[in-house]
Amino acid sequence: LEPQTPHWLTSEDVDATELADIRRILQSALERGENVQDVHNVRARKSDGGIIVNFHCRVSPAVTIAAAHDAVDRVERRLRALYPAITRAIGHVEPIKPGI
Repeated sequence: LEPQTPHWLTSEDVDATELADIRRILQSALERGENVQDVHNVRARKSDGGIIVNFHCRVSPAVTIAAAHDAVDRVERRLRALYPAITRAIGHVEPIKPGI
């Protein structure tokens, strides 16, 4: 569960150019040999409190849940460091499916 912050309730989607930039930076945050891959379903909304990014990603089913969440947490932190206007980044972890 994530706490709600009132100033984040009013928001709007970022424009297509900014979303493309966020996707590119998110992908670069993955290219460091982490367990996280296949970032998809990236959404970004701009609010008075900053940009909020949600994304889905995949990890090997052999990785422990704790290790998977630690890896995604590192990606979230890198994304915020590389794009300071992002105040929240939330990654949803899914197992890698065969053939992906």
